Amino acid sequence: CPHWRRRWRLAPTRRFDRLASDACCSSPPCDLADDLLLSLAMALPQNILVATDFGGPADVALDYAVELAKRLGASLTVLHAYTIPVYAFPDGGMISTPTLAAELATRGQSALDAAVARHRNAGVPIKALLREGVVWEEIVRTAEQEGAGLIVMGTHGRTGLSHALLGSVAEKVVRTAKRPVLTIPPPA
Repeated sequence: CPHWRRRWRLAPTRRFDRLASDACCSSPPCDLADDLLLSLAMALPQNILVATDFGGPADVALDYAVELAKRLGASLTVLHAYTIPVYAFPDGGMISTPTLAAELATRGQSALDAAVARHRNAGVPIKALLREGVVWEEIVRTAEQEGAGLIVMGTHGRTGLSHALLGSVAEKVVRTAKRPVLTIPPPA
């Protein structure tokens, strides 16, 4: 095919090249092969959002996302979203102190900085974000704002009563996100 060199730059692996060669006609212009390769190249995420709660499954998901970003040449955004607990009393009063909110933000930021620092030398552009709000909503909102092509998050693997009582942030993100979500199960 006369478009060999152009296709090779877009699809350097043999699998994609074989796919393009099969789709290619022998007469120029080779629009079918070019469209196929362009759609494959555009489908790869340029920015990956990783949600973390600093637990074991989240650490595994972050390690996985760093390797994935390295292979895809993508950047990484690490997000920690948290909710400020509000305490309710029988008379209808609810409290949450400013001191508690400041302490949560400070501890969250220092843990986030430590998680990102572990991967600074991985050869992947990485940035950290801290958001306060409903956790699953903040993950979906941040993915939209940052233009993330993929959301990666760990799962705790809860089932039954614990899942019903505690809910699943990952499940809510999968159901509401308008972009692909990759969930990483807890280590065996």
